[in-house]
Amino acid sequence: MDSTAVNKAIIALIRAAIGGEKLDALPEGVTINDICTLAFKATIIEIVKHGIIVCGLADEKMQAENASRRARLMYSEAKRHICTEKLFESFESAGVDFLPLKGYILKDLYPMPHMRPMKDVDILVSTAQFGEASRVLEENGYVRGEVQGHHTEFRHPVGGMVELHNSLAGRSGASKRYFADALQKAHIADSHTHMREMTKEDFLIYVVFHMFKHYAMRGAGIRPILDIYLYVKKFGGEFDSDYLSRGLSQLGLKDFTDCVIRLGRVWFDGEAHDELTLRLEKIAFISGAYGTSEAMDAIAKSGESRGDGFASARSLVFPPLAYMKRHYSVLEKAPLLLPACWVARAFRAFFRPDISIEKRIRQNKDISKADAENLIVLKRELNLPDYFEDD
Repeated sequence: MDSTAVNKAIIALIRAAIGGEKLDALPEGVTINDICTLAFKATIIEIVKHGIIVCGLADEKMQAENASRRARLMYSEAKRHICTEKLFESFESAGVDFLPLKGYILKDLYPMPHMRPMKDVDILVSTAQFGEASRVLEENGYVRGEVQGHHTEFRHPVGGMVELHNSLAGRSGASKRYFADALQKAHIADSHTHMREMTKEDFLIYVVFHMFKHYAMRGAGIRPILDIYLYVKKFGGEFDSDYLSRGLSQLGLKDFTDCVIRLGRVWFDGEAHDELTLRLEKIAFISGAYGTSEAMDAIAKSGESRGDGFASARSLVFPPLAYMKRHYSVLEKAPLLLPACWVARAFRAFFRPDISIEKRIRQNKDISKADAENLIVLKRELNLPDYFEDD
């Protein structure tokens, strides 16, 4: 299977799904099964299937199966939405100021909300009201789960998972300073007393920041670029461009954002590629939704300075603190435990051949030099920060 050809067919099908030109036929050698396999891994399967239907490329069996699946997903989405709205009403009644984030807003940009699946609903509250917000969640049937960095997970049998945040970034650094007053800066949403919403500019800045964190560690694929494309297409005419430019520049993400937006327009508006969008496209095509081991290995390889593979192997065996915090929440309060967590990670990998560090290092030797070169050039030309190390 030529994954590049399949990914380009996926882009064409998404373009058809969101109202663009239709794809008359699949490229030679590309099958519906190939497309659905990659689209599923990239968590864009529903909008891609919609594109297949719109283009008239589905047989009767697929049309029937898709109609049945769509009905089930819409029903599940409706139940989840009702649970979420009930939770929001409870926050209002309890006087908890809260800010819904990311997917809760972005899903309404898609032809149908179920086409932008969400693993969870992200909500920001203040540290002072975190305990009260947790109580409200538990009273609504959500069960407290793990603490992951600066958010706590709550699960509901119907409403799915809520990630309750008391911060949008890490404990220090440029991003922490930038997002420190995110809740206060957000204005009260229409017809509400405690639900807040970001300005259009701040929401885009946060979505780009979230995408970049994944891009810098494990890669970022088609879906986050589609999210940003749809958001800019709908609200771009309302942006305060000076404010947006200043905010992105403070985070070191101005050029990165411009490149992401340009790539979205190449894919979905038919604009011409430039050198940087071509390179970013190649990284997106190996990155799934929010990262893959292949993209992570290319990132590690792009950091080599000796040419002997030492740096990339070291980063696989001893990942940086920022990466480890996402998997070992104890490091948020006790970063000195990082060596112990490296040992725990290696011990776990010993009993999980599928995630073997040794296997990853062997794979890393075969990672395309072109992928690593793409990352190196993008980092240099887009003036990217190394990583938000404390996030």
